Amino acid sequence: MLHWQEHPVLTPPTASQLVKMDPEKVLALHQQYHAALRNAQDDPLNCGFSMEHWDRADGLMTGEGASNELIVLGGNRSGKTVYGARSIIKAALENAGSLIFAFSQNAEVSIRQVQKTVYEWLPPQYRKTSRTKSFYISYKRATGFAGSSLIFPNDSQIVFKHYTQFQQDQSILEGAELGSFEDNFVNWGVWLDEYLLGPELVDTLRFRLATR
Repeated sequence: MLHWQEHPVLTPPTASQLVKMDPEKVLALHQQYHAALRNAQDDPLNCGFSMEHWDRADGLMTGEGASNELIVLGGNRSGKTVYGARSIIKAALENAGSLIFAFSQNAEVSIRQVQKTVYEWLPPQYRKTSRTKSFYISYKRATGFAGSSLIFPNDSQIVFKHYTQFQQDQSILEGAELGSFEDNFVNWGVWLDEYLLGPELVDTLRFRLATR
C-alpha cells in the first residue's frame, strides 16, 4: 500500500479516486506528488507554494495605481517574516542591481530570525559559500551572513541592519540609494521587520527610496 505524505496545499487522491485509476498511473502520480514536495522543500522560491494573500500583497505593489509602501499585519507565527524574506530574495534576484536593506529589532534578532529565514529562501545554488568580486555569500547559523550582507552575481545586494544602529548613529543611511532601476518584480528597497521605530527612520528611508 502506498503512503501519501500529508501537505497543507497539495492534496493526494482519495481512496475512491485511486481504485478507478490504472496501477501504473497511480505509481507515477505518487512519484510526481512526492517529487513536488521534495522540490518545494529544497527550493521554495522557485518550486514552492505561494500563498494567496502573498499574491494579493504583491499585486498591491504593481500595475496601475500601485502603492509604494506595504504594511503587513498579523499575529505571531502568521508568516510576516516569511513573506518579507521571500520578497526581498525574489526582488534581489529579478531586479538586477538592487540595494535592499533588511531591518530588525537588534543584531541578535537579525541573525536568529531574519537572516535565518532569508537563507532558507535562497535557491540551492546560492546556499554554498561563494566569495568572488561580484558574488559574495557566506552563511553560518550562529553568526548569520558574513559582513551582514549578500552580494549576487547580478550586482544585487541585501544588507542587514537593525534599529539599534539607527538609534545610535542616524548617519548609517547616508549615501544609500535603495531599490533597483529595473523592476521585473516588486521593486523592494527596504524591509522593516517588527517593532518599527518612530517617523525619523521611515522619513529617512523614504528619501533614500525616492530615486528608484
